[in-house]
Amino acid sequence: MKDLNFFEHIEELRWHILRSVVFLLIVTLSLFFFSKFIFEDVIFGPLDVNFWSYSVLCKIAQDFCVTEIPVKLINTEIAGQFFLHIKTAFMLGVIASIPYFLWEIWRFILPALHKDERNYAQVLLGFGFLLFLIGSSFGYFIIFPITLIFLTGYTVSDDIVNMPNISNYFENLSDTVLWTGIMFELPIIAYFLSKIGILTTDFMHTYRKHLYIAILVIAAAITPSPDIFSQIMVAIPLFILFEISVIVVARVQKFRGADES
Repeated sequence: MKDLNFFEHIEELRWHILRSVVFLLIVTLSLFFFSKFIFEDVIFGPLDVNFWSYSVLCKIAQDFCVTEIPVKLINTEIAGQFFLHIKTAFMLGVIASIPYFLWEIWRFILPALHKDERNYAQVLLGFGFLLFLIGSSFGYFIIFPITLIFLTGYTVSDDIVNMPNISNYFENLSDTVLWTGIMFELPIIAYFLSKIGILTTDFMHTYRKHLYIAILVIAAAITPSPDIFSQIMVAIPLFILFEISVIVVARVQKFRGADES
């Protein structure tokens, strides 16, 4: 393949971005017309006592056995439901388009990579998407239902009825799913930081206790509810991902040392 100058690279990048935007718009419009399934089965799924997660959580602890979710969603804006429909379709469109985005990124950087680097990059892209998918699913099926049970069951007076705005409900759901997915990218982030020399195994071993505390703080920050159980449920996978990151950084340093010798 011929070498491209700066402006040719920009032109190539522009077409990759354009194709990605067009693909996103097509997916978003497609999802827009499946609103019944998206809202009733996906967005409002955790509000149903027959939701899959509750039966699983009930087997773990009796406190998660629910007979009702005492919440009635309301809309306080004239165009609230319309804009919520658009926002939901767009966000789900972004998530559904991630494999295509990664493929376009792969096509753009492919000519600049050596054979070994292509193998690593291909694995990283696939592994990164898989981790995000697992993290997002963990947030949707585990963290948010636990949070919902705790917050809707918490009362200061029987005279107060839980009637949250639909936008508030969606924001809590989307933030939990999105940030849990991002946090599961920890090994990928560690890989790139170690590749550029910012992160080392010595640093991770020396400050392991401090980093564990940081993980607990992050777990508390990305869980909307203050109950300790949901925070622990987030922290445990992050602890595991941290230890995987230590192994990843160690392997990067090992290969770097072999290349330098």
